[in-house]
Amino acid sequence: MAIVALVSAFVIAPVGLILGIVSLVQIKNNPNQKGKGLAIAAIIISSIGILLFVFMLIGFFAYFSLLRP
Repeated sequence: MAIVALVSAFVIAPVGLILGIVSLVQIKNNPNQKGKGLAIAAIIISSIGILLFVFMLIGFFAYFSLLRP
């Protein structure tokens, strides 16, 4: 699941964040599973992607609201 979370972090950031958190919880509950680094990377990349999207959205609205006569 951590691999799927990492791949979806690049494509659909919110899904990658959710899957990353779920896979990290599963890995903590079962120490025999591997992929903790992938799950953490998916969470970080998804968080950065979501933050960039929010900043771009704020910039978009600020830019076009200032151009209105």
